[in-house]
Amino acid sequence: MIAPNENKPRWDLMPLTQLNEVAKVYTFGANKYSDKGYATRDPKEYLGATLRHIVAYSSGESKDSESGLRHLAHAVTDLLIMMEIEDNKTEPKTEPKTREIHEYKDVPLGARYTCKFGTFIKTDPTCFPPKTLCILEE
Repeated sequence: MIAPNENKPRWDLMPLTQLNEVAKVYTFGANKYSDKGYATRDPKEYLGATLRHIVAYSSGESKDSESGLRHLAHAVTDLLIMMEIEDNKTEPKTEPKTREIHEYKDVPLGARYTCKFGTFIKTDPTCFPPKTLCILEE
């Protein structure tokens, strides 16, 4: 029995001829620059490019003079690139601020610290030998 398609994407509705034109734009870009070279760029650059292609199209120019491909295919490609960059965007990792503490008594209660025994949260002011180097996360 075939599972119902109710909640599945309908790839059969995609315009394959037009998607082939988009693939040609990707190929043109890869040959001119590099495969996936766009992934590290600022997505705002592609917004400007998208708008330039739409303005050219709306002014009656069907094809891009450099690539010979349709402006609308370039615009769709630029929009897909912006979506991909947005979807793959990661926040830069920030390391916690740390400082060295040479005496355990100076580690505040509830603070997270690392020493030669591991990483802990101080809950008892008396459970650790004095004069042990700790790295306190702030």
